[in-house]
Amino acid sequence: MNFTNYLYRMIGLRLKKKIIDSYTTQAQFTRKVKDKYQTEGSDLPINEPTLSNILQGKPVNSKFLMSQEKIEIFSTMFNVTPEELIFESENEILNFLNFPFY
Repeated sequence: MNFTNYLYRMIGLRLKKKIIDSYTTQAQFTRKVKDKYQTEGSDLPINEPTLSNILQGKPVNSKFLMSQEKIEIFSTMFNVTPEELIFESENEILNFLNFPFY
């Protein structure tokens, strides 16, 4: 597994835990996102298939796991900074720095 895949999987696992802790289900989370962010005539920024891919650490149609817009939405919904969303703690940053690159 390369560093990027590892990072994306860890972000997905962290988001999955936050959703369970704060909203119980993925469907409840996407409903809250819809209520807060969807405007008339626009697409929902995070729908259930998109959320499922993010939680599995699978980027779709991009080399990135999620856009800046989605990072901002997740950060707002969980009341954390984008940095905390990606690297939950200093210990996790240190773990990434110790990741074996081969």
